[in-house]
Amino acid sequence: MTTELYGTFADWGRAGRDSGDYSGAIRVYEDALTEPDAPGSVRVELAATYLERAADTRAEATGLPGYQAAVTDALTVADEFGDTPSAALVPVSLADTYAAAAAPVAQQRFCDAIPALDYFVGLTHPAAAAVVGTANADRARSLLECGLGRYRGGDGAGSLQALEPFVAAYPNDPGILQARSAVVAATIAGAKGAPLPPLPGPLAGDNVGPVAYTIYNDSPYEVRVLLNGPTTHEVVIPPCPDCGTGYAVPPPDCPSRPGLPSVTLRLLVGVYDDLAFSPSQPDVDEVVDTNTFEPGFDYSACYYPIVGN
Repeated sequence: MTTELYGTFADWGRAGRDSGDYSGAIRVYEDALTEPDAPGSVRVELAATYLERAADTRAEATGLPGYQAAVTDALTVADEFGDTPSAALVPVSLADTYAAAAAPVAQQRFCDAIPALDYFVGLTHPAAAAVVGTANADRARSLLECGLGRYRGGDGAGSLQALEPFVAAYPNDPGILQARSAVVAATIAGAKGAPLPPLPGPLAGDNVGPVAYTIYNDSPYEVRVLLNGPTTHEVVIPPCPDCGTGYAVPPPDCPSRPGLPSVTLRLLVGVYDDLAFSPSQPDVDEVVDTNTFEPGFDYSACYYPIVGN
């Protein structure tokens, strides 16, 4: 490349950058690189222009696509221009883009923040490691606060959209017991087609009161049982390998038959709504019920599949 030709490309590139036409400048530098013996300074200027376009895109972004484009430009520099001074600035560019995209967190607009946080926690590039860590912390908080806020507002389905991902992704978060109890209550209410009850307290274990309630599983499928009343519970009962896949009538000896998998809870006196289902068998009907537990009695229940379900 002649000095005169290089000067022309350099002038065009600078003019584009000065006018805010970063995409045009990038095209100029890329064209320059196709010329024989293009000087290394072309790559330096091209890398710098990618970061300038990222900053401009970030400043103008009104939604997630803009922030994604800014991230793409920064990671392009990391991948293709690691030998230029701009490569050292990639983490700063990513951090600035994350700060702009995650602004709703600081504004306590937690539900609005979730789409951007979902995107950032999914980044796998090593240059993004720092923002991924920050995004995970912000995502945990946002999913929890969004879900609980929606629950308090009476939106059961909306609360589950936030709380179920929170429970799956952050099992060691300090808010996990509160989130799980809200998921239980919202799931039961949804199955009943009933309004949400008041937000329950965090899960407090399955030995909270004087009333014994033993739940048996007379099916070859794992059964999950949710209860909500004075306290909230979720239990999983292992499958019964020797049990039948369906009964025409309720098995009369279910609670007394030896060897059935079971779980015993100790509950407070009061009224509990409960839901039982087999996660691996969506065609098996859910069982929704309401039980009143009185002092001085022991209670039991048996779950089994009906023929044809």
